Amino acid sequence: MKNARYFPFERNKYFYGKILSVDDFESEQRYNNNKRRAINKMLHGTGVVCGLNVINIGDGSISIENGLALDNGGREILLEAPILKKLSMFEGFDNDKNASDSSYVYLCIEYEEEEKELVHSIEGNLEGGNSNGKFNKYKESCRLYLDYYDPEEEISEADALYFQTLKLYENSGLIIKQVLPKFVKTGETFNLDIIIEKISLSADILLDYEIGLECLKYHNNEKVKISFDESKVKRSNRYVLSYKIAAKDVVDTDGSCTIKPENFSLKIGKNDCKLNDKKAQEVKIIKDNISEKVIQAYFSKSMDDYVNSIRDKKIYLAKISLIKAGNTYVIDHVENNPFNQRVFNSVLLQGLKKTEKEEIENLKSLCLKSLKDKSSISEKSQEICKELPLDIKSGVEKIEVISGKAGEVVFSKEITHGIGLGNVYITLGIDNESKNEILFGDFNVFEEKMVLPAAKAYKDKGTMIIGIKLLHEIKNQSFNIRWMVYRDAKERTKDVPEITMSIKPDMCDINVLETIYLEAISTGLSDNRCSWKVKEKFGGEIDSNGKYTAPSIPGIYEIVAKSIENPEIEASTFVIVREDEK
Repeated sequence: MKNARYFPFERNKYFYGKILSVDDFESEQRYNNNKRRAINKMLHGTGVVCGLNVINIGDGSISIENGLALDNGGREILLEAPILKKLSMFEGFDNDKNASDSSYVYLCIEYEEEEKELVHSIEGNLEGGNSNGKFNKYKESCRLYLDYYDPEEEISEADALYFQTLKLYENSGLIIKQVLPKFVKTGETFNLDIIIEKISLSADILLDYEIGLECLKYHNNEKVKISFDESKVKRSNRYVLSYKIAAKDVVDTDGSCTIKPENFSLKIGKNDCKLNDKKAQEVKIIKDNISEKVIQAYFSKSMDDYVNSIRDKKIYLAKISLIKAGNTYVIDHVENNPFNQRVFNSVLLQGLKKTEKEEIENLKSLCLKSLKDKSSISEKSQEICKELPLDIKSGVEKIEVISGKAGEVVFSKEITHGIGLGNVYITLGIDNESKNEILFGDFNVFEEKMVLPAAKAYKDKGTMIIGIKLLHEIKNQSFNIRWMVYRDAKERTKDVPEITMSIKPDMCDINVLETIYLEAISTGLSDNRCSWKVKEKFGGEIDSNGKYTAPSIPGIYEIVAKSIENPEIEASTFVIVREDEK
């Protein structure tokens, strides 16, 4: 990129009698341009400011609306007037690509300037020409071109603040990426996404590999098994596999996801592909607010980091899907701004903030309405409830039906009802908002043939699910199911689980000076935190997160974990420390 650096900021000093040269005028322009572009880059970012939408016109043509964008150097990219053009006429179109190589293409835009308005010059001839003249002006415009390749890095600057991408494999028209958040709160879950993209590959792929976890867990296991067989799914150019990973109860430490070559298997058709070296990603486990951590990380960068990040990063206006046969192509559909490269101005941000505020107010109103509905029970019923030693919880579950035929069943998510473990009783009703009614029991009595609700309680989990059976075909309709869960309070004592604590792994074998994470597993405690100690005086060290560092002396050492909530509850495990055979 030309003029990639903005500094130093130097402007002309004018005085009476000063002789001005071309350098003085260029310095004046450079000063103003660099200051404006620095503000654009560091304050607004990169992306589309307005317009520049791409529309499929048909007949292999697209229309691009006029608009404005900012590139990664802060330069304004202006498309003054709309463009209507055949896709094959754009720079970069490759008609020789076969159908499997060109299922989609990206339309990109970048800054461009050209010299114009030839005028007479006393200095001499125009370079390469016979005229005694020079170009008088620069016209700033844009260059539109096509690109068949996916970006190699995270394009969205906003996404890059929160997420990190690791490229596991790239070859033979196949890219496999792994996406993790940069920060996660202690004990909370997050998505581990595996993204599989096929660019020029027709053969089916079979992927199997194992991710080793440290300070993280997947269904209480310290590894995740990734399996994908393309022959068993609907074919696509892009697949996303999501796994729910949980952070352990550790603070201010790094959770890691590690993939070893021996645990990685990939088949492309009949060909076996390997992972050349170990791959790893780390996610920071924190107890603070994630947004605050992102802001802190953002402002910890130096100005040089921003300036040096200037490179020819492309702006992708659209992803255009093609159906191609020989030299003929049809535009299937157009996805505008596929990587969310947008610049949000203050007006738009204020509008979004107002919308969020209204949504919060609506949520508050719904909560107040729900409380009023609960208070509408008759005074007699309230008196009975007070006299009976009952535990009662209630709520409303909204079930959406997109499209369903008579006899089909739609289920809610699993609901924690709040009563606890053991036997419970459940009553269900359906809001009939059009008639300001709530229906209970057999709705056929009232000739309301809509849906039939039912509930299933899980005694060992303290949860339930609600299902509705459709009594006729329904499309795009939602049902508010009111539920009440209750039980005899005398049965509470049956729900008190036994208090136990154990350490995972229960025994381990490591070399001197190596480290390993230990996890205390407890039941029956509301606070799972514990304190750690090594029983032997010179048996190594262990921190508050359970990270044990072996001593330099081989031996068998006992590690003790003690509950913070109930210090009488403790568990221990043994670590065998061996001399490093290397």
